[in-house]
Order: sequence, then structure tokens, then C-alpha cells
Amino acid sequence: EGKMADEQNRGTHWFFVAASGAETKHLLEKQTKDYAKKIIYHGTKELDPQLSIFDKIGKQADYVTLTLGGNDADFKEIITEVVCGSTYLKRSNLSDKINQTWVKFYEDGGIKDKLQYSYEEIARKAGKQAHIIVAGYPRSFEKNGKGIPVSKEEAILVNGAVSNFNNATERLVYQCSKQGINISFVSVESAFEGHEAYSDSEYINEVILGTKDQDLKDVGLSSLSSAYSMHPNNAGACVYAECVQDEINRLEGVKPVTYSMDLSVSAYGYDGRLCDDYTIVVDGQEEVA
Repeated sequence: EGKMADEQNRGTHWFFVAASGAETKHLLEKQTKDYAKKIIYHGTKELDPQLSIFDKIGKQADYVTLTLGGNDADFKEIITEVVCGSTYLKRSNLSDKINQTWVKFYEDGGIKDKLQYSYEEIARKAGKQAHIIVAGYPRSFEKNGKGIPVSKEEAILVNGAVSNFNNATERLVYQCSKQGINISFVSVESAFEGHEAYSDSEYINEVILGTKDQDLKDVGLSSLSSAYSMHPNNAGACVYAECVQDEINRLEGVKPVTYSMDLSVSAYGYDGRLCDDYTIVVDGQEEVA
């Protein structure tokens, strides 16, 4: 009993069902994992649908925390292609690839619809007492281009795509909350600023070619990069936890409510080139529930 804002209540009674490579469909479908280690260990393991955890614990969860949609959008593979200098994703092709991601996001039955259905199913399975906290994604590269293995233009395109995805997800979460779902969004972009991949004090792993010990397949049998690539490291995981805890504190009335919105805008000329000198005026009214 008690509040999650109280430190003594944070270390017990929690369940972890996330898995690398999981997409929205794996909330309700099994996820197949192939493994091949040291030649003699190989096979296939099926992970239970992630929402099946509620068949075991029932409707007694206080909070459900998640990141979702990045694998549906294929962000990791896009970034890996860019970093590895593939001829497939030069700047113009990178723009096309990102634009196709937005087509996939907004089309009927696309990523946006899958996210909304996922939130609805989580709410149904977890119960009305559970609050869903959707965390966004950090930008991939430092905005000044320091230390990165890609061009500054490519970094701007990738970072812009991540921010736009976060903004679209936040809008969707807000719409779902207005429809009666107990849900809120947490941004991590500011918390990761200056600690992106390839920075001096990174909170995100850079693209790791080959495999590490805990990858499911040995070198030569896996994809181009390790599953660790472009995921938060230990420090990044702690930052995620702090951001989510701040939201829990807010929900439980520990500190005053504050609102912020990170906005990333990129402008392109008629010739398709990225503009580096432009002015955008935003005029509107803040809505407070």
C-alpha cells in the first residue's frame, strides 16, 4: 500500500515484459526469437504476448510504463544504414525513407492506428485503476554534429524524425486521455540533450557492428548490428526511470504541475535542400485541462 512517489514502495511488485525488436503486434501476439550461439546452441523461442502478464496478475497494476512504435517505424535500421554509410541511404534517400515512415504512420491501419489500439487494449487488460505512462524517444545525435559519424544534415533529418514521432505520439496520447483512457505522455528529449549517441557522455549506445555476448546470435549469423545499438545504456535507463518517476510524482500530487512541449522543425527549399536560415512564427493558445 502507499504511493509510488514514496521511495520505499519502488523496489518490489513490478513486472518486466519488454523485449528487443518488439512491435505493437507483440502486445497480443507471440514474438519469435531465433538464437544461435557457439554453433551447438541454436533454435527458436516464442515469447508470450506481452499483455498476457495481466492474465497472471489481474487488474491490480498501479502503473503501466512503455515505449512503443519505434520498431514499427524501423528507426534503428534506418539509423544503422545511415551510420554505416550505405549507398542505400544517402541524404536524398534518407529523406524519402523518413517520408515513407510518415506514410506508414498515418495510413489506414498504420502505426498511428496501431498505437491507439494498443493503448486501448492495455487499458482494457490492465484495468481502470492503472495509469498508462507512454515515454517518448531521445534524439539520436547531438544537434551540433559533434563526434557523429554522419553528416550534420543527416543528423538533423534523423533527430527531426524522432522529435516529430514523439510529438505525434504525444498528441495521440492526449486524444486518448480525452476519450477516457487513463494515460499520459512523458518526454525524455530534454533529459538526454547533450548525451546522445557518440557524445562524450552518451546515454545511448552508438551503432555496434557485430554482436555482444548477450545478443541471441553470434557474429555472422545476426543482423548488421547488435541489438544494443541505439538503445539506452545503463545511465540512459536511469534517466528514463527518473523521467517516469517525475510523472508519477506529478500524478500523485508530490509537486506542482508543469507543462512543456519540445518542438523540432526542419525547413526545405523547393529544390529539396535543407534550409539553415529561416524564421517560423508560432501563434496559439495553451490549453490547460
